[in-house]
Amino acid sequence: MRRSPSNRTHRVRWLPLLLGLWWWFPLAAAAQQADHALVLDGGGHLELPDDLLAGRSEATIEGWFRADRIAPAAWMEFGFPEHRLLVESVEYRPDLRCVVIEPGRDPRVLTAPGLLATNQWCHVAVTLGPAGVRLYVNGVLAAEDPGQRPALPGAGSRNRIGGSRRPEDPPMVRPQFSGRADRLAVWSRERSAEEIRGELGQAPVGDQPDLVGSWTFDPPDPGAPSAPTTLRTAHRLVGSARTAPHPTLNANDALPPVVFTGTVQDARGNPSPGATIRVFCGDRWIQSLAADGRGSFRFLATPGVPPLDIGVFHQFAEFWQQGIAVAPGGDRQLECRLGPSGVISGTVRALDGSPLSGVVVQALRERAAGPGGEFQATDAVLSNELGEYRFRQLRPGTYQVRAQIPGTNVLVNPMPLRFSPGTMTTNLDVRVRPFKKGTWRTLNDHDGLYSLGVRCLHTDRRGIRWIGTHNGLFRYDGSRMTSFTTEEGL
Repeated sequence: MRRSPSNRTHRVRWLPLLLGLWWWFPLAAAAQQADHALVLDGGGHLELPDDLLAGRSEATIEGWFRADRIAPAAWMEFGFPEHRLLVESVEYRPDLRCVVIEPGRDPRVLTAPGLLATNQWCHVAVTLGPAGVRLYVNGVLAAEDPGQRPALPGAGSRNRIGGSRRPEDPPMVRPQFSGRADRLAVWSRERSAEEIRGELGQAPVGDQPDLVGSWTFDPPDPGAPSAPTTLRTAHRLVGSARTAPHPTLNANDALPPVVFTGTVQDARGNPSPGATIRVFCGDRWIQSLAADGRGSFRFLATPGVPPLDIGVFHQFAEFWQQGIAVAPGGDRQLECRLGPSGVISGTVRALDGSPLSGVVVQALRERAAGPGGEFQATDAVLSNELGEYRFRQLRPGTYQVRAQIPGTNVLVNPMPLRFSPGTMTTNLDVRVRPFKKGTWRTLNDHDGLYSLGVRCLHTDRRGIRWIGTHNGLFRYDGSRMTSFTTEEGL
């Protein structure tokens, strides 16, 4: 019996559908087995059980995070507004900060500068105990405060991921994290660096000693063993917080930061304690730090970023090393021998030759990125009573200098100059039309302005002048100068 063509046609029509199902079933099974993560879009947070740290003398809090954007946001918060642990990103810089606030004590602030990147997983851990407070990023110690053991928040404390309850925030302003989080854990002891680093690729298991709480967001597995009844796993999604599938995390997702260590010596080979180290990446300043009492320093950098420039300064001496590659696993040791400091200087005068004081003079450096010939302001100073200005501690490169007068900028050197350490470029003089009227006063160290390396100026609505310098922020109300530095928590 001959089969009809219509039967063959039906079989041909069903064949693509069957092939599609053959591909779909493995993908559907893989989706069921994929890990899930907490998803936060800035409009929600995760509530954890209360009192996770109550009654404990030490603890470790850790988790995986992937930020969608670099912006001010609270990542983790444990405790009360007046007694809490806060991990947050600050301003719009790739910096991670840990703040411990205890009643009757100054806040303890730890900062890991320049280590955050968008759409990239990182592991964050904070330990609190006999060693003080320590902040780890991807298994590497990023910052520490080795002071006395912190007191942990007691009964009634609230804990959340991705939100903040800072008293200084207006009622409707709460900086909230935007991104993903997973594998959160709280331990009842201060874990070691080896433990944190050695278990980066593993999810916390319920039967591990000293594990107080563990939060993963995968769908329930009927075949998995039950968690111990003492393990805290409850949580509550608030606002727009939700969960969604994502690829399984492993230790390769946490690329360890590159550790730079070094020593600073003067021209005779003696240690230079207190020397300032500044780190630049491309056209951006990344961080500043100070050498310890032995002239030693340590900082971290994210692997794969553009080469770094490092400047070291002490009194009137300096050292520069440029183009330092940041390769994975390539920890670096730097030896910094200070030499003479370079200077760019000149005067600002009126057309009649009289000196003009208080004129803002800027140093503009040619951008490292871009087509060339583009300059950006990197430093600014004020001319003194004699009209003199002076730049020190400039990053090597090609510069132009300009004076700012009302309504316009006047280039001091239309032809750019090449500046390198030890270079003395003087007599960059400029004459401008007189513009000052009324009574003027020049502020200096006698008035409490302890840095003439002025970076920015701002006058608020009350007429108060804010002066940003290399050494911190200064506030001048017309009669009194107030300084804000790292000692005041800046």
